Amino acid sequence: MEVKQNYRGFRGVLMVSTVSLALLAGCQAPAQEGGALLNANADSTGASPAARTASPAPIASPAPVRVSRVIFEKPLQAAVRVVSSAGEPIIESSSVSWMETPVEVSVPPSNGDQPVVVFHDTIGCATLDELAAPDPVQVCFKLMGDVSSAGLNEKEMWVTGLREWLRDRGTDVGELRLRSVQREDSGFALVYDAATSAGAALSIELRVFNS
Repeated sequence: MEVKQNYRGFRGVLMVSTVSLALLAGCQAPAQEGGALLNANADSTGASPAARTASPAPIASPAPVRVSRVIFEKPLQAAVRVVSSAGEPIIESSSVSWMETPVEVSVPPSNGDQPVVVFHDTIGCATLDELAAPDPVQVCFKLMGDVSSAGLNEKEMWVTGLREWLRDRGTDVGELRLRSVQREDSGFALVYDAATSAGAALSIELRVFNS
C-alpha cells in the first residue's frame, strides 16, 4: 500500500514537471523568433536597412543668373582677357553688333477644338566684330518671346569662334569649360577654363557691356 502511494506521488510530480517544461518552452519560442527577426533586419549597430541606405538631403543648386535684354538694345563693347600659366596675357577689345533671328515653335493642340499655339522665340547673337579668325567670336542666346531676360547658362547660351580665334593667335586649346558667370550693371562677364595642347592652363574672361 505504501509503495502504490509513493508511485502515485512520483507520477504526479513527473506530470507537473512535464507541464512546466512545456510552458517554459512556449514562452521562450517567441523571444527566439523575435531575436532572429532582429538579427535579419539590423546590423551590428542595430540600424534598420532603411536607416543604412538613406541618402543625405540634396544640396540646393545656386540661383540662375540672368541679364535684362535691355542691354542688347544699346551700343555694346566687348573685352577678352586670356591669362596663361606659361606666357604673357592676351588682352583685346572689340565693338559688338547684335542681331536677333526669329524662330517659330509650333505646339500641337491638346484636343481637336483648340487652335495650334505658335510661340515666336528668337536666337540673339552678340558678334565681336574685331575678333575674327576668319569667323568672328559670338555669344548667342536662346530668347523666349515672353521673357524679358537672357540666361547666362549653357542651356540658353553658347560661344562660338573663341577657340579658332585663340588658335589664330598661336594658342591651340582644347575644350572650353564655363567656370563662372556674373551679371554686371551694364552687361555680363563669362569666365572659361581651358588647357593648351602643351598642357598650360588658361583662364579666359569675356565681358560684354554697354559702351
